[in-house]
Amino acid sequence: MDYGDRVMSTGTDDELLEIGNAACGVLKTHRSFDAAVHALLMATGKPTVEQAQSLMRQSVLNLSPQQKNLLPEPEEALDAPHKMGWFAKHVRVPATNG
Repeated sequence: MDYGDRVMSTGTDDELLEIGNAACGVLKTHRSFDAAVHALLMATGKPTVEQAQSLMRQSVLNLSPQQKNLLPEPEEALDAPHKMGWFAKHVRVPATNG
């Protein structure tokens, strides 16, 4: 699994846990899924929108389930980015040819 320009498959369990906990911390700070994903996109690694959303969702579900009420329904977040509210209005991520 890749996350932007980072190869996650070579990470140790401790490193992956640290990344997941950091993502949960971003959500605690921003208090909305869209703003937290935007923060991940602006951070290191150059992830795609889908990668940042997936990292946030999986981190919350596995490490911080008390925050799961902040997660949008999966089909709203991943399949319909035009319905993402603040994020869709303020951030334009260039399409990649891949």
